[in-house]
Amino acid sequence: MIDVLRRFQAASLDRNGNPLEVDGVFGQITFDALFKEYPLPGATLTSRVLAIAKSQIGISEVPHGSNRGPQVDLYLKTCGLSPGYPWCSAWVYWCFQQASRQLGIKNPCPKSAGVLNMWALAGYKESGLKRLTSLQVEDEPELVKPGMQFLMKFSATAGHTGLVESVGKGGLLTTIEGNTAQNTGTREGNAVCRLTRRRIDSINLGFISYQ
Repeated sequence: MIDVLRRFQAASLDRNGNPLEVDGVFGQITFDALFKEYPLPGATLTSRVLAIAKSQIGISEVPHGSNRGPQVDLYLKTCGLSPGYPWCSAWVYWCFQQASRQLGIKNPCPKSAGVLNMWALAGYKESGLKRLTSLQVEDEPELVKPGMQFLMKFSATAGHTGLVESVGKGGLLTTIEGNTAQNTGTREGNAVCRLTRRRIDSINLGFISYQ
């Protein structure tokens, strides 16, 4: 429980926009960060999402291969699912949910634990989001920016998603992803990992921009 609290503190700011002290103590400042909404000076949605995503690196399933665990269950619950489902999309939604709550704004991320459904929901005019297809970024790779969500399709029902942390030379992406593995980058791994193996041209579905 203390480890979960420390991870929350590492991903949160106080009302003045300063990082919380990561001490594992549930004091008044941590309480306010958890339950109160207030503007954070200089904070943007994507900067908060990436900070929260970084704080989750290393979270893993318990036991491995189960799509379960205290934090994994929480990701799925945020999307209205019980434990045991693939959770890469739910993890992305959870990151945006935490960031939006901290900023006191509506969560713009489509609420879905399904990658293909999330992509479809982002395409609705009402979503207010911008989708960049794989063909668009093939012609203009400079359109891909930190804080975007990438989405990949493997079959009519299977996909994988995560967040772009940075874009390097030659279109090499540094990403933070849930339900993956450090060594393989699989879509059915057991942890939240930072990966440096994906390229823009390997993202065969596209990107969602939240800026």
